[in-house]
Amino acid sequence: MWIKCIEKVPAPNKSFGFGHSHPPGCDNAWLTDLENGQWTQVSSSYEADETGLDFLMLQLDGVQNGTELFFAALEFVVQDVQSTEIERVPLAMRTVEHSLSRTSTSSSSSTGKLLHKRVRVVGTTRDDYNDQAGIVLSMKANGRYVVKLKDKRQIALKEDNLQEI
Repeated sequence: MWIKCIEKVPAPNKSFGFGHSHPPGCDNAWLTDLENGQWTQVSSSYEADETGLDFLMLQLDGVQNGTELFFAALEFVVQDVQSTEIERVPLAMRTVEHSLSRTSTSSSSSTGKLLHKRVRVVGTTRDDYNDQAGIVLSMKANGRYVVKLKDKRQIALKEDNLQEI
């Protein structure tokens, strides 16, 4: 993108720049190249992880009040995208897969084998969760996995309710 700062260049901070969500971060190394009153072309490169659940944005948090900035030609180029769309599984098949996964999880639930894996939510009492794709972010002390869904909700589920995809 092209950027022009009027009167002052914003001070570097972790909330101003090209932000991405997974893993969390914000690239603003290009701030050091900016000069007052001059258009400067800046760019950033970011390699997303394999989850496919990332978002990219121009993050403007942390810019001091009264700072004037102009932007032009903001472009994002995305390459080699892995789709997060999942094929719907018929209910009868899902039930069989779910019951099979239950028998194999008793000894592995404490190991966190699903950490950072893409998963599908299955067999919960909440229909709005079932069949949702997500990424396992962490494992709680109670043995539940924290899953970030495509719509950015985070939920904690038992391993029985997760199917690796």
